[in-house]
Amino acid sequence: MISIEDNGNMSSFRKTDEKCWENLVKSGAKVLTMFDIGGGEKNKHKIVSRLSSLRPDYALLVISAVQGVTETTEEHIRLALLFEIPLIVVITHADLVLENCLFNLRSTVIICIIW
Repeated sequence: MISIEDNGNMSSFRKTDEKCWENLVKSGAKVLTMFDIGGGEKNKHKIVSRLSSLRPDYALLVISAVQGVTETTEEHIRLALLFEIPLIVVITHADLVLENCLFNLRSTVIICIIW
């Protein structure tokens, strides 16, 4: 969790800090909360539960250019669309694939989103 004050100063919550999350929320003009949900079948119930209960402003989907779009990737895209959460897509390991593979990956992601 990151709290951004009116003057632009940022504070964060760590388990070792004396500040508790309530103080960060009170002191901040904006609060950015990030949570990581691993992919895969065993975490699917966590994804659905968190998306429906926390109603995040954005979802960040990280896709490896080497691995490409998997069935799990497609499910995560569908869930973001289902819950009407704007999706930010980050492609990692782009330097490890040929340019045409990267272009094909981008096209596949776009097709998944508009399909």
